[in-house]
Amino acid sequence: MHKTEFNFFDYLSWRGDLSFENDPFNEIDGLILCALVYFNFDGILTEDFHQKKSLSQVADEFENLSDYKQRCFLGAMISKETPRLLQECAVSRRFSHLMTTGYKVVFDKDSEEQFGALTFILDDKKNTRIVVFRGTDDSVTGWKEDFNLAFKSEIPSQLHALEYLENAYKVFHGQFIITGHSKGGNIAVYSAMNVRKWFFGKIQTVYNYDGPGFSADVIKSQKFASIKEKIRTFYPSFCIIGSLFCHDDNFTIISSSANTFMQHDPFSWNVEKKSFVKAKDFSKQSLLISDVSNKWITQLPGDEKERFIDTFFGIVNSTGETCINGLVKNIVSTGTKVVASMAKLPSDQRRQFTSMFKLFKQFCMEGLPLFNKNKN
Repeated sequence: MHKTEFNFFDYLSWRGDLSFENDPFNEIDGLILCALVYFNFDGILTEDFHQKKSLSQVADEFENLSDYKQRCFLGAMISKETPRLLQECAVSRRFSHLMTTGYKVVFDKDSEEQFGALTFILDDKKNTRIVVFRGTDDSVTGWKEDFNLAFKSEIPSQLHALEYLENAYKVFHGQFIITGHSKGGNIAVYSAMNVRKWFFGKIQTVYNYDGPGFSADVIKSQKFASIKEKIRTFYPSFCIIGSLFCHDDNFTIISSSANTFMQHDPFSWNVEKKSFVKAKDFSKQSLLISDVSNKWITQLPGDEKERFIDTFFGIVNSTGETCINGLVKNIVSTGTKVVASMAKLPSDQRRQFTSMFKLFKQFCMEGLPLFNKNKN
């Protein structure tokens, strides 16, 4: 059967023999690097920007680790094809000579932070630096930090991203490209619009791949306006994560080979030559879900959102599971623990928790006729 949809691996077979000097960095390259930063490179790379290793050396050392198989499993939310992508990038002319540096990971359950970053140095005349911010991993803590965006003006990962970016500039004074997938896209934009004036002119492009947005005030701010023309934002046609909160109206909708929520997976995004395949519009079902979610977010007072999210994740933590994979894998036992935990809530918390779900249900019911019509 003739193949009609193409992905990262097809791209590598087409253009993997072209250096960045011969064929400049593009939107697909940015997303490939975003996929690679989900790996745990502890023991191979350090935070020191003065220490560098080629991607081929990193991949070789990674494959020879005693816990290689364990590290290859990145959780329920990250593609199982990621190890293969690392291997194929490492033997391609395009990616093998990329220098890697500044590997930084922060995971703090108490401050509710999950952050990761890695810098790549291109083999072009400018030695362009690509700063890549990690998206949300499989941890419950990582997802809690994402939810905190609903009521916090800043989250720890955003602040760490800004610090990381400015530290990188102190060592490298050339051009920078900043990129990130999911939460990584959000903090890429945040860090770029908050850098000091002496750095701003060095930012070439900011790639935001399906990252959640910001409050309306941020989108209308002068800071955002100053970086707006440098941001390139991409969303899959079934978009939920990226559609949260407020956004600028300049973005590209991408065709995906996956269904519904799984379109968030970068490996499902369709490519052609050196760009993504564009879709005409968002799916009507995802527009409905996004509308319902954003109504719920905007109509609740901040303190109520905070209490609800804290209560919700308190219930999740009562299961003893620390990652999404564990919750899914042990769904029966975790479900029982969730019910038991909810029953133990003080009556006022239980009422507030129930009322939040009722409000969400109300928004769903208001949109349900439209959903059914579109589905038919």
